[in-house]
Amino acid sequence: MGISISFHKRILFLTSILLAGLLGACSEDSFTMVTAKIEVTIEPSDSYADVNEEELTIDLGEVPVYGTRTATFRIENPSVNPLRIEEIKYDAEASEGNHWEDPTWRRSAADSAGKLPPLTVKGAASRLIDITYSPLQIGPATATVEVINDAGAPKILKVLAIGVYVGDPEIEVAYGGLVVPDAASDCVDGICTLGAENALDLGNIALETQGTAQITIKNIAECEPAPDGNPCSTCVLRVEPDSEHHNLGIGFKDGSNADDVFSFETVYEFPQEIPQKDAECGNTGELKVLVRFSAPDVESLHETVLVIETNDGDEGVIEIPIKAQALNAPIAIGKLREFDATNPSSPYTDADEIEPLFRVHFDGRESYDPSLPAPENTNLPYYHWEVISPTIDEIPQAEYQWQGQNESTSSMWVPIAGEYIVKLTVRNSSGVESGDTESAFVTFTAHPGSAIHIQLVWDHPTNDQDLHLIWGGADNSLQNVCHKDYDCYFSNCNEGDWEQIHWFADQPAGTGPNPRLDRDDTNGLGPENINIDEPDPGKYRVYVHYWGGTGATVNTMRIYLNGLLRFDQHRTMTSSSQVWGIGTIEWVDDETELGNGTFEVFQGEPGEVGQIGTMTTSDCSGTTGWTFPHSTP
Repeated sequence: MGISISFHKRILFLTSILLAGLLGACSEDSFTMVTAKIEVTIEPSDSYADVNEEELTIDLGEVPVYGTRTATFRIENPSVNPLRIEEIKYDAEASEGNHWEDPTWRRSAADSAGKLPPLTVKGAASRLIDITYSPLQIGPATATVEVINDAGAPKILKVLAIGVYVGDPEIEVAYGGLVVPDAASDCVDGICTLGAENALDLGNIALETQGTAQITIKNIAECEPAPDGNPCSTCVLRVEPDSEHHNLGIGFKDGSNADDVFSFETVYEFPQEIPQKDAECGNTGELKVLVRFSAPDVESLHETVLVIETNDGDEGVIEIPIKAQALNAPIAIGKLREFDATNPSSPYTDADEIEPLFRVHFDGRESYDPSLPAPENTNLPYYHWEVISPTIDEIPQAEYQWQGQNESTSSMWVPIAGEYIVKLTVRNSSGVESGDTESAFVTFTAHPGSAIHIQLVWDHPTNDQDLHLIWGGADNSLQNVCHKDYDCYFSNCNEGDWEQIHWFADQPAGTGPNPRLDRDDTNGLGPENINIDEPDPGKYRVYVHYWGGTGATVNTMRIYLNGLLRFDQHRTMTSSSQVWGIGTIEWVDDETELGNGTFEVFQGEPGEVGQIGTMTTSDCSGTTGWTFPHSTP
């Protein structure tokens, strides 16, 4: 035992010496705990009204009520150790204003998807922090934000803003050719309950199959942005749960879908933001919702109520009845008619080559009745094709010039560019109709084939509106409306006109850089389209002339450049002889095949697009035209 004790003592002694040496060597200068570090800076932006780098304060300036604006800070970790940010929260006592969004973070400026904390910032890395204000009321607002981190005390960020009123979002819901709600008849205190006459009816859905219907939620507001405001986030319609009502955002009313036969194709995260329509911003002004019905294996009627909750002050809650019948019904299968190698002369449509003023061909011959054996099941006695989008208020059915509308193969004329949805309905010999299955719908888009495509439509069935496009080929020619050499319009720009306008003599009229007008619609609605296939560099100015008729007329102008919609606005013209000066296309040679163009709208009075002048029909009868009186870009 003595030997053992002596041995352990020796080990303890040596260990003590070693520890003493280590501790003595580790002075305050040589033994320091290494931790993460945090540095915060303001991310530069031209949209801020003011910044204070020392106090980490961003002043957003005026933010439109129902709009948004974001302050962005950069969090940097200059150490080698990871930095942990557990929470980014508002100091409730030091903050005011309604409504500050939850703080989010992004990896970089290229990362557009905001994420909620916590987050880890690696050594020598950085992250962006976004503080967004979406005011619901006017007046000053302040956000004091604490960044809770493991590098030390919380970092304090401050954001200032002033909510200003520029207008309200305005909801409109479209489905099955209907546009709802009617605030006067459907809504009470902001709650809109639609009656059975406005139900979304998916019709007869074959047993153990699925039916679908599209509902489009639109923001039809037309708000002017606040001074220095972001035009792309003005009067934003927000779809989100309302705790004072159904707390759904988008969903089925509690208890109305107990058997879960109705569902959505998409699982929605809230809020869903729908900015007002703006072609230049790329905002469509709409959200498409696909409702699905899964028919059981027994014949039965099913009903539910769809709820949409938004920040629209007058129509904040919309309740839409939906019904579907599970039935042993025929199934409509509509498609674009394909090329038939066995019959190459038969008509067909390539989806990638559909243009305005083309005819589109459809094929419904694969539709069938599941209650019959093959091949009798495809021998259906009734077919009917119809356009459900655009609605009849946007384009009258007569414009489509259907051929074979009640036959298994059919075709329609495409009057304007844009998206179309066509529905096929079939009926069996027992009189049972098909329902809204996914296969019953054909969706296609007509893209302009010309580099410049200008489209005019209007809402009055008898008034005569005329589209004008002027080439800036001479001094002041851009303002010479009805000039015989520079203005393409009804008098000189139709194909086959005796003196068809010919801007560039090296190519035939109506081709290459020379314009062509498709038609002069003299008795209402339009469209009138002007195309230039291969524009020469230069400026081209767009006008509309109210030639004849009585009463106010809403003119809608759409301008496509290289197939992309660059302008989509309307203006009400109140009397004949008015001229609407809209704006200028500038085409440049950017060394691509066709070049590229931009569009600059005329700055008019507040709340209006472009400028108005007055020109009589006699002013348009000479050769030198009439000079538009306003200053333009």
